[in-house]
Amino acid sequence: MVRTSPNARPEGRRPRSWGWRVALTAVTTAALLVVAHQVAVLLLYALSVRADGVAAARITLVLLGFAVWVPATRVGYRWRDIVLLLIPFYGLFLALRIVWRCWYLPFADWMPRPEQQARWQQVLHPSEPGELLFVPAGRSLPEG
Repeated sequence: MVRTSPNARPEGRRPRSWGWRVALTAVTTAALLVVAHQVAVLLLYALSVRADGVAAARITLVLLGFAVWVPATRVGYRWRDIVLLLIPFYGLFLALRIVWRCWYLPFADWMPRPEQQARWQQVLHPSEPGELLFVPAGRSLPEG
C-alpha cells in the first residue's frame, strides 16, 4: 500500500518539466536507436550476412531491449515486459515510455506496481498545484 502524505512536498531538486522530458527522451531514444542499428549492421557484416533492412531492424530491436532492460525495472516494468520491445512499432513506443519515465527519476508520475508500493510515498507536486507524484519512501519529506 502506498503511503500518502497529503501535505508533504519533496525535498531537494524539482522534477523535470514536461518540455525537458520530451527533449531528453527524444535525444536519448534516437541515440540508442542509432547505436543499436550500427551495432546490428556491424554484427551482420561480421557474420557475413547480407545486411538487409528487415534483419538489421530485428537485431536493432533486440539490442534496444538489452539497452533498456535494467532501466525499465527501475521505472515500474518487470524484466519480462521487455520482450514486448520485439513487437514492431509497439516496441518503439515502449522504449520511448521507458526512457520518458527514466528522465523523471527519482520521482514517479505513474502508479507503482503492488509489489513496489512499499518503496514509494505519494506527495504533492512541488510546481503543479493539485497534482500528486510519488517519491522514494526513504526520503525525508518536510511537512507543510
